[in-house]
Amino acid sequence: MLLAQIDRYPDIGSDVKTLSEFSAMNKAVDFVGRLIYDDNGREVINFGKYKGRLAEEVLTVEPSYYDWIMRSDFASSTQKAFTAVMDRVKAARNTSSIPEAAEGSANA
Repeated sequence: MLLAQIDRYPDIGSDVKTLSEFSAMNKAVDFVGRLIYDDNGREVINFGKYKGRLAEEVLTVEPSYYDWIMRSDFASSTQKAFTAVMDRVKAARNTSSIPEAAEGSANA
């Protein structure tokens, strides 16, 4: 099958290095490509109503989207990738709230 694909698409190339680079072009985060990396290494949603949006931004403004991913029939690699993003979102929330709490107690 691979040889037939190489014959059908000769512009891709047939050496291992070229095929490896081609297969990594979309920079999938999970095995099915529901999340991909952008040019800056950030996870971008690659399906549905949020396609093309940064996963971290979506999960920050709509945390219920994460709950939907976890409840739905997504591949475990997709759920793990979204969990890693959500963990960063939660950590950022906690980090950003610590200085405010410290300032509030200093002003009291």
